[in-house]
Amino acid sequence: MEQYCTHRHHLNYYTCVVTSAFYSRRHLSSNAPSPTDQQPQPLIYAALHNLIPQHPMLSVTIVGEDTSKPYYSALTKIDLDKVVHIHPSGGDMDEIVQDELCRNFKQQMQAGGPCWRVVVTPGIVDNISGFWVVFVFHHIIADGLGGFVFHKDLLRFLNSRDVGLEDPIPSTVEVPNPKQLTPAMEHMHKFRLRLGYLLKAIRDEYLPFASPRTPNLWVCGDSGKSSYLPPPPAGLRTELLTLRIPPEVMKGVLMKTRQEKTRITPLLEVLLSLAFLEVFPHSNNIGVSVIVSVRRWLEQQLQPYGGADNVLGLYVTQFREVFTRAVFDFSKPLPSIYSEAQRAGETIDKILRSSGTNTAGGLLRFIGSFDSYFKSKTGHQRTDSVEISNVGVFKTEAVPTKDEWGIDDVRFSQSASVTGAAVECSIVSLESGAMALGFTWQEGIVTREEMGRVLERIRALLELVGAEE
Repeated sequence: MEQYCTHRHHLNYYTCVVTSAFYSRRHLSSNAPSPTDQQPQPLIYAALHNLIPQHPMLSVTIVGEDTSKPYYSALTKIDLDKVVHIHPSGGDMDEIVQDELCRNFKQQMQAGGPCWRVVVTPGIVDNISGFWVVFVFHHIIADGLGGFVFHKDLLRFLNSRDVGLEDPIPSTVEVPNPKQLTPAMEHMHKFRLRLGYLLKAIRDEYLPFASPRTPNLWVCGDSGKSSYLPPPPAGLRTELLTLRIPPEVMKGVLMKTRQEKTRITPLLEVLLSLAFLEVFPHSNNIGVSVIVSVRRWLEQQLQPYGGADNVLGLYVTQFREVFTRAVFDFSKPLPSIYSEAQRAGETIDKILRSSGTNTAGGLLRFIGSFDSYFKSKTGHQRTDSVEISNVGVFKTEAVPTKDEWGIDDVRFSQSASVTGAAVECSIVSLESGAMALGFTWQEGIVTREEMGRVLERIRALLELVGAEE
């Protein structure tokens, strides 16, 4: 998995993952500075001085990313002035994050820097003033859940002591004795592959002309963009739109999923498929790639490093599901939505019961040259419409008390993937029930107007499900 990520990044086929959180200080005492008066830079610097030594993935760089044997190199110093960027004027969060999604880490790593950066910008959420912290990272150091471990620990260190900051906070973080890196996923979990699944994967990879393709599959807004598109010389351009669903809608949706004996992720698989089929009536099928966290099977192995829910690291696999136009009743969609969500949920249950048997994580060991693997994809027909990555509910494990910081909103997104699905959908929920869906795609595959229509249809479908008695 690590070589997969390094080669994909080096080729500029994928740039980064982004997890964002909005921090505010509640229940202020009369003598405490307000969030708008207290500058965020010293607060963030003080917290990072404590956080970085706790997570060894934050103090490494990648050497030889363009070779067949890239490796980690430990950093004993991190210059925060080079990796923390303050945007004092604020701005639209989608625009800020989209700019970050279009930037890789090549220059930063070549200069001996780490595989991550932070953007801090003021904002207002639900009439509350505070600031956004945007954590941007190379996929090799963390998956989406790991990205939110960063925010959970940043919040903990913001509240660990009074950072009123009479003393200047040094810009350099010293890491003289880095902790041991968490083991690679493949060293801790063996994915079983049944012979039929393996033979099909080999046929699809090496004999694509002999492989049956999903007919009339939606993979782009313009039929001329149905193949994997190499990034332009200026670099991969990712576009982003975020859909935020309020807690009052999600409360009804959760109740309905329980009644219909399904869950949020399979329901979203169905709703996204239905929305794309409605907006693009020329297509009959939607291929959905679903990301599955492997951390649930690594509890024992990761315990010495802080536990599966408390470490950075890349621990995911994926599987594919197909939804076809013929099964939906577009005039009265709810019955077909629930039956398809139950079917999709059964697939997930099967994957979980088998500890990831017959999923993509088990195929990586058969790739000889990752460089050739990625380059051979461009120009060939795209095979997936949408990728769904749902990290679930973000829990801080603490309730803000007087004069403490809390997190009021979160977002999750990732760069477009040149050899991946046409659209990436990254999902995270708050304990309040609100849910944010970050949709990203490679520039040119689909227009913002078309994606805006898809998002509004998803919103309407969630409201329809949430409102049903």
